Amino acid sequence: MIKKEYYSFNEIAIISMIIIILRNIYIYFNLNIFLFIGSFFDFVYFNLHMSQYIEIFYAILIITYNILLLLSKKYFNLIVKYKLRKYFVLTNLIILFFYIFKEPLFFYSSKKIILVLSFLLIEIFFTFFVHKIRIKIKNWKEIIEEIFRIVLISAFVYYLQYLVAMLSYLIGIILGLGFF
Repeated sequence: MIKKEYYSFNEIAIISMIIIILRNIYIYFNLNIFLFIGSFFDFVYFNLHMSQYIEIFYAILIITYNILLLLSKKYFNLIVKYKLRKYFVLTNLIILFFYIFKEPLFFYSSKKIILVLSFLLIEIFFTFFVHKIRIKIKNWKEIIEEIFRIVLISAFVYYLQYLVAMLSYLIGIILGLGFF
């Protein structure tokens, strides 16, 4: 029996949900901080508009993950180090796909495509040369299938939050109008 070294549905879904929860926390605190700063200092509020973009969060998340992986060589036990290395590629792919899902017209913007390609080059450099993570490439069809699975599952998790919000809004309208 050949054991496939794929990510399971649960692993992809859990990491996707963790990233979405962290993103929503970032959006919540970022909005509150800017509302607080903006109420006192109009000049600071208008000059700090760059951190309102979600690209900043994804960059912070990737930098933090890379720092954790670098620190794991010295300070973490073997199990934590193994898990961080195992999910490094998966986390980077999910962040990349979340960024693409965010923009429905992603492929019409050359700036966003250049940003994603530069992100991919940096992460490939970190994966192979800094962290020395080995990826078994035996069959390109299996790799494409794995990436397609990651895209489908992370897209489902990404758009699920919007679907749940819309359904709860519709239920609130129906209950508010007194149909039930």
